[in-house]
Amino acid sequence: PTFVSHLQLHRVNVGFAVPDSTLQASVGSSRFVFALVGGPILAPMACMGDQYYATAHADFKAMGCDGAAVQVLQEGLAAHPSSDLLRKLAGVAGFAVLPRAVEAVAAIEPGQPQVRPPAAPPEGRRLPSAGPEAGHSSDHAFGDKSYWDNRFSAEETDEWISDYSELRDLIARACPDKASRILNLGCGISRICEKMYDDGYENIVNVDISPVAIDKMRGRNEQHRPRMEWHVADATTLSFFGDGSFDMVLDKSTLDAISCAMQTTLVVQMLAAVSRILKVGGSYLLVTLDPTNTDFLTMPHLAYDVENVSLSDLPRNLRAKSNHRACLCNKLPAAEGNLKAKLPGMLAWATRFDQCQRLVPKQSEMGTPIVQQLLMMLAADSCAVSSVEDLPSYGECAYWDRRFSEEGHYEWIAEYSELQALIARACPEKTSRILMLGSGTSRLPEQLYDDGYREVVNVDISQVAIDKMKSRNDQLRSGMESHVASVADLSRFGDGHFDLVIDKGTLDSVACARQNLLVVDMLAEVSRVLKEGGAYLLVTVDPTNPDFLKMPHLSFDVETVPIHGALGMGLFMKHCACLCRCRPNAGEVLRRELPRLREASARLDEEESRRG
Repeated sequence: PTFVSHLQLHRVNVGFAVPDSTLQASVGSSRFVFALVGGPILAPMACMGDQYYATAHADFKAMGCDGAAVQVLQEGLAAHPSSDLLRKLAGVAGFAVLPRAVEAVAAIEPGQPQVRPPAAPPEGRRLPSAGPEAGHSSDHAFGDKSYWDNRFSAEETDEWISDYSELRDLIARACPDKASRILNLGCGISRICEKMYDDGYENIVNVDISPVAIDKMRGRNEQHRPRMEWHVADATTLSFFGDGSFDMVLDKSTLDAISCAMQTTLVVQMLAAVSRILKVGGSYLLVTLDPTNTDFLTMPHLAYDVENVSLSDLPRNLRAKSNHRACLCNKLPAAEGNLKAKLPGMLAWATRFDQCQRLVPKQSEMGTPIVQQLLMMLAADSCAVSSVEDLPSYGECAYWDRRFSEEGHYEWIAEYSELQALIARACPEKTSRILMLGSGTSRLPEQLYDDGYREVVNVDISQVAIDKMKSRNDQLRSGMESHVASVADLSRFGDGHFDLVIDKGTLDSVACARQNLLVVDMLAEVSRVLKEGGAYLLVTVDPTNPDFLKMPHLSFDVETVPIHGALGMGLFMKHCACLCRCRPNAGEVLRRELPRLREASARLDEEESRRG
């Protein structure tokens, strides 16, 4: 699919300064990433030796893509079941080959002999569970109401993650007044509410989506704890309660369970409901087994002061569950305004993200961070996507011409307000000459101009975009220039012409063209037109794209800064800005290394084209 095509590029620079054999291994690794999204396996991989799979496994581990690292070993063992090297690596990881990997190899290479999976993993070892409790199988069941009804029918009590003794001090900090009104969100059949009540917190309201759980809890407590309330309620709405109704909301893994439904919209709605019913200054105490779930707390429709606490820091810890953590989140005064202003945009984004996520084949490694970033990039895009065939062709000029003909304005990734401080650092003098690389129809050049940067030049490959920029600015901002140009050929500008080059998603789009030479040429031109000490401000949705800045024909000092996106999705998308300063030797390095690098890139593109 087009939207993942630039995955093949982000690892290629590994091979540029080394022999062709290593370059070929790098191509193989890139092809494997594409295989994860496009299907279970690609035909050329079946011919690879076991060393290839071991190298790819190490690559993915280094990138933090643990799911991909496991899968590449499974595929390798399916193709080479007798490999001592792969068996040793698999023994460390502790898994068996998935049957589908064996079937995939046989289906692609029908002439190859059938292979058998290796022995099952040692007793007691299993692949990690996808759900919020390691001892239970999941397959997204934790997000299903019927699962909980069935489970609570069979159980009398179940303490999820932590008991009251482990959270007592945190709860006391959140609610020093024991008369505080507390919501126990997704109470299940936990005894924590009973222990809190007996400790003096009598104003507790318990809610759960399962009527089975509520009936059991009510039956257990109505006589002994008469002030405690019980309600069947959906955690994503909490419509039963008014705004600012609670001093504290206790969530002991309810967010974990809801996230297992694989519907981002539900997560957005749940956290909006929690924020709405909390008083300003109130606390949301989130206890989660997934440390990455704390990222949700910085969604733009929320406003919390968040303190992360590892459970190992608490008086009694669950040593077998060391990833569990508690987040004590105090609601800030800005929260109510954020909720009103930003929730509609967040819901629209989440709906698009869920739609994009459904397009990915089920056998894909959805846990792979890079795949997630691409889905989020699509979700932030304003284009409607209803099938794989509809995915945008970001690397094609014709796509942008069509799109800019229909759109009046679109802000990619980040607004000027989010980049203003970085731009000021890059260009403390407002007389600096600035190139807006791939301007599209962004308002950022106009905001730069109005803020005093009068030497702004826009370039874009789309004639439609440049015509719109000219019509908008020729009279109002007479000093601004706009030109049709390929970012890989900036020959209209001399060497060292600019103090700053701003790239807001342009490298991302160029990478989608699946032409390595195009990326090399684009970054060569950026380096050439920058003055010594000038800055290249790269803003990207793909945290792996800064790897391109290490290519041997470039000489930058790079500072990477995480940012929030224009639509407020910065945290989820892991947007980052790279402030890259041209070193004094940049021109010499470019002249020395570029010819060899262009030749290697052209060879690589030819090989990829031949393989289809």
